[in-house]
Amino acid sequence: MSSNIKKKSSSMDPTIERININHPIPILGDEFTNNIPECDAFIGIINDKKNTSIAIKKITNILPGFGHLKRCSEGRLLLAFVKNNKHNNIEQSFDSIEKLKSFLIDENFNLNIFNDNIKIISVPALSPKTKLQAQISSKIWPINFHPDPCIESIMSNKFFNDNQLEIINKCMKICSDIVDVTSVKNLQCHGSAVIVDPNDDSMKLLAVTTSQTDKHPMWHAAMLAIDLVAKIQGGGAWKLHEESSPLDSTSRKRKLQFKLPLCYPGCLKDRLNLTDSLNFYCPKDDTNDDPKDVAYLCTNYWIFLQNEPCPLCAMALLHSRVSMIFYNNTNETLGVLQTKAYLHTLPGLNHRYRVWKNFINA
Repeated sequence: MSSNIKKKSSSMDPTIERININHPIPILGDEFTNNIPECDAFIGIINDKKNTSIAIKKITNILPGFGHLKRCSEGRLLLAFVKNNKHNNIEQSFDSIEKLKSFLIDENFNLNIFNDNIKIISVPALSPKTKLQAQISSKIWPINFHPDPCIESIMSNKFFNDNQLEIINKCMKICSDIVDVTSVKNLQCHGSAVIVDPNDDSMKLLAVTTSQTDKHPMWHAAMLAIDLVAKIQGGGAWKLHEESSPLDSTSRKRKLQFKLPLCYPGCLKDRLNLTDSLNFYCPKDDTNDDPKDVAYLCTNYWIFLQNEPCPLCAMALLHSRVSMIFYNNTNETLGVLQTKAYLHTLPGLNHRYRVWKNFINA
């Protein structure tokens, strides 16, 4: 999955107070972090190296497959998977050596090129996703592998540049600083949220919220933050901000004439202004004269959360098209990005975001 991050220069405004930089920890699917499973396969040992190319060509024609594995290694020719291996999708697998031999003879494959009986060995069942997996798997059987530069940069903590790392840490600190100011706690989901536009040269802070579930059961921090972004774009389901602006006569959309960030509750803005080092994220005046150019809701935005989101928030963030989710603490009750599930890794989703955790207070 490709990243939509616009890389920034490593230089920072000298007036900004530097803080200790922590690297966010990526939350990846098991296919990136687990060892590749093994399965059984039949091999034949070629008695003369001169026959190797002929044997590979012949066996590839009659038993294709094994795209992630080298077909031949040190005179050992990979023939077929053993039947009932749950990890492979090869239709022509065999449950015994005798049945495999019978098939090869019927296909005019010369078994005399082997100097011994066909054997069964273990091989990697799936294609590796990372260099580390490839290194481990290749010790079992040589593999075909092409690393994904984006995944490798994530695994090696090189995905973000220094400027982005400082912004991530500052935004996570905002979440920590405001969570106890107005956040209403319940057992399912609580905390604070910050939404940032990372594609702007000033790394624009758009919305800051804390959960208010005592006022409305759906007013989780992430849900409120999404609604404030919708307000900036001329929509919004809830009346969370007192400022309003006239309708555009041509597009019927409100022009974006808000002083950012939008905050709910409103007292959070005063809390932000108390810290001079955070003013970098709080533009004094921000407008956009063409609402038609605004992307759908939170497209490519980053959201920072004090706590791992619940199913409601995680799905709302998915449908709002955020590109990155960062959170400080796990949600032991209903967290679905690591604790109870890895929602962002499930197949069939119409959008995907990358997830990171950051223990800034640890």
